[in-house]
Amino acid sequence: MPPRLKMTLISFHISAVLYVLLGVGYGFFFARFPQAMELSPSFGLMMGVSVGVVCVLLAAGIEVVVAGLKQRKYWAWITGLVLCALFIPSCWFTVPGGLALWGLLDPETRAAFVPSPGGPSAAPPPPGRESHGPSNPWEKR
Repeated sequence: MPPRLKMTLISFHISAVLYVLLGVGYGFFFARFPQAMELSPSFGLMMGVSVGVVCVLLAAGIEVVVAGLKQRKYWAWITGLVLCALFIPSCWFTVPGGLALWGLLDPETRAAFVPSPGGPSAAPPPPGRESHGPSNPWEKR
């Protein structure tokens, strides 16, 4: 595992924990003190539960991305870049997002996810699977 990828995984774990803590904190605040936001008690409870559930679902999504990064999935690398782009301008997630982005854009980490031009995808097809025609169906023979 590239060394900077480990830093990225730790940063994403920290952001997932922060999401859970924020969800519990805001959920408790809305449910316990609805008058502070000039809400009715039932609406405050509904808001508290909703915010808590959304934050827990976001944390679960981040953990899915972490699992994909551990398996070197390309979709997880792209999703991680998007998450970092969303985290950096936020108030709570600037540092974890910046560290994770640094780790994802490291040349060694990038090489583990992005296939090289001369890599396995550029290899000729195995015997018995040769193409017997043009690869483009609109191309004349």
